[in-house]
Amino acid sequence: MLYYSERDSSRSDQLFKLDLKTKQKTQLTTNLYAINRMIPIDNKMILAASLKGNRNIPLASYDLKANKLTIWQKDLDTSVRSLSLNPLTSKLYASLYSQKEQLEKTHKADLEQAPDVVPPVHRVVEYDINGQMLKEIYKTEEMITFFSQNEYMALIRTAPTMFKQRKLYLLNPNG
Repeated sequence: MLYYSERDSSRSDQLFKLDLKTKQKTQLTTNLYAINRMIPIDNKMILAASLKGNRNIPLASYDLKANKLTIWQKDLDTSVRSLSLNPLTSKLYASLYSQKEQLEKTHKADLEQAPDVVPPVHRVVEYDINGQMLKEIYKTEEMITFFSQNEYMALIRTAPTMFKQRKLYLLNPNG
C-alpha cells in the first residue's frame, strides 16, 4: 500500500491509499483542508493537517486499521511548523506556534511597514506516537523550521525573523 495526499474535488488535500498490486485508489479522509506533514509509523499516519473551516494546523493521527482520524490538539490556535520522528525511540517532535500570535505580529509589521516580521513564540514538544504530550524541550521567539533529536544531541534550525537567514544549533538535551 502507498499512502499519500491528493487534492479532492473540493480542492482540499485528503489522505488516500493506493493498492500497488490492483492499482485501486481509496480516499481515507473527507474533512481535511491541507496536509502539511505525514509520518508513517506502525499502523498509523501522523499528520500535521488542517480541518476544513479552520486556519490552524494541528497534529493528528489516522489509524489505518480502524480508519479513524483523531485530532490531538483540540484548541483552534496551535499550529505545527515542523514535525519529525526519532525512529530509534518512536518519539515525535513538533515545532508549535500560536496562529493568533502570528497574525497579530504580521498585522503589527504591516502597520509599521516593517521590512520583516518577528515570528511568534515557537516551542518544540515531544510526543509519543499515541498523541500524549511528554514534555516541552525548547522554546524561543524565533521560527523553528526543523528539529531532530537522538539520544546525544538535538539539531535545531531557527530564523530570528520570518525572512532572515536560518541558524543551526546543536542542543545537548541531557545537560
